[in-house]
Amino acid sequence: MQSTRAVGVGVFVLIGLALFAAVLFLIGDRRGLFSDSFTAYTELQALSGVAIGTPVWVSGMSAGEVKEIVVPPRPGAPFRLRLEVDEALHQIVRTDSVVSVRTEGLVGGRYLQISAGSEAAPRLPDGGVLRGQEPFDVAEMLEQIRLVVENFNTTIVTLRGRFEQGIASVEEAAAEATGLIRGASDDVQRITEAGRRIVENTRAISDRVRAGQGTMGRLIEDDQLYRDVAAIVHEAKLTAENIRAFSEHARAAMRSVEGRAQETQPLGESLRTTLDRAQEAMDNLADATEALKHNFLLRGYFRNRGYFNLSDLSESDYRAGVLEQRGRRALRVWLSAGVLFETAPDGRETISEEGRGRLDSAMGVLLEHREGGPLIVEGYDATAPDEAGRYLVSRARAAMVREHLVRRFDLDPSAVGFLALGNRPVGEPPSTPWDGVALAVFVPR
Repeated sequence: MQSTRAVGVGVFVLIGLALFAAVLFLIGDRRGLFSDSFTAYTELQALSGVAIGTPVWVSGMSAGEVKEIVVPPRPGAPFRLRLEVDEALHQIVRTDSVVSVRTEGLVGGRYLQISAGSEAAPRLPDGGVLRGQEPFDVAEMLEQIRLVVENFNTTIVTLRGRFEQGIASVEEAAAEATGLIRGASDDVQRITEAGRRIVENTRAISDRVRAGQGTMGRLIEDDQLYRDVAAIVHEAKLTAENIRAFSEHARAAMRSVEGRAQETQPLGESLRTTLDRAQEAMDNLADATEALKHNFLLRGYFRNRGYFNLSDLSESDYRAGVLEQRGRRALRVWLSAGVLFETAPDGRETISEEGRGRLDSAMGVLLEHREGGPLIVEGYDATAPDEAGRYLVSRARAAMVREHLVRRFDLDPSAVGFLALGNRPVGEPPSTPWDGVALAVFVPR
């Protein structure tokens, strides 16, 4: 009994020691204690959460950690960081590599990312110094956005005030012109009446002369006729003077109106300048919002919401499963080219009536999952003789199907993408190689 118990205790102790040694080995291997490493230095103005033991990655691969942080001797000087990096990655760390502070996810821990250098640059020597890239400050970016919004609001308020002033000036000028015209109407009527009397008197004299009443000598000797003619001439002079005075008055009124117009002209120029500045502020706000989508701190949030940009989604990333991260999986519906497309008289492929029906049926299956993730149209071709031909055909098919689905089901274009995948399908098609398209939606598992 005692020997059996002693054997059991010994076996238990040996197993415990073996497990302890295995745990130590795993921890040491993870910390790089049993692998060769080289030393690199970098300098940063702000650590932003980086501490001793912070992981170091090289081109997305775990490669070491921060071993030492030297505090600067004076304000304004940078922190000096000593990095221990796996020797196996030494060949891609060059003198033009850059060290930047990154975050795991949106609110994850900090780590240092060393970018791969170029082939033209020499390999970084042991103990060499890499250029540090300062971390992006979200608070500073939000402050800039706030300033843009405040400038926009100020511009709108200024624009409104100047516009109201311009309207008031125009209304005042119109009122003065209306009063001037009304005041001059009485003078015009009097001038018109005087002219009418002159015409009537002149017509009466002409009629008497044509009737042969009296002679030129009688006309000269007849004081009454002379006085009548003199009175008519005097009245005509008064009428001419009134016409001249009215013309001067009207000319002065026109100069006043033109002065008002010239005063309002700078207001119009200021109004156009303010509108241009408001448009510029809106463009800056749109650029800042677009930058948020691409920022490494927030792009994970936008991707979860379905904001995928084809410029950021390459074929290699897609095949590597970039959309299947964060607990997502792909649901695919495979549609062959024979049931989707037909050849038009000009030789181009178009979607047939039967193909539209098949696409509507497939979307009936996928629409219930559309809120879970983006929709990707995968284009395939197995008929072209070379890679370039297969790329062009598969891209044309995918783009044609995407356009039809966006228009048919009123989908958000920013959440529907398409890729040309040639004759190498992703997933498990009914047959390999696949010729046609596949509709893939990425939903939580």
